[in-house]
Amino acid sequence: MQPLMEQPNPEDDADLAKTTVERVLRSMSKPVGLLNVTELSSLRNDAHPSLYSSGAHRGMDCSHWCVSGVPDTWNHLLYAELMVRSNTPT
Repeated sequence: MQPLMEQPNPEDDADLAKTTVERVLRSMSKPVGLLNVTELSSLRNDAHPSLYSSGAHRGMDCSHWCVSGVPDTWNHLLYAELMVRSNTPT
């Protein structure tokens, strides 16, 4: 297992979606944070069998086949962010 050595080639819709989410978050009246794990997750090519395999897994739902390391990393980042915010005076 090796991480991707170059940036994945995102679909055109991915950039539009990211721009849209950022614009909506900036326009919200209440402060909202976004923990964007998309790029982090895309670096684990072994966690995306439907995209990076020999084709045997085409069409599989990645959320049911991902290695545990990726969701565990999301949880660690979320926990760290919650701890930082809980120790920050408002």
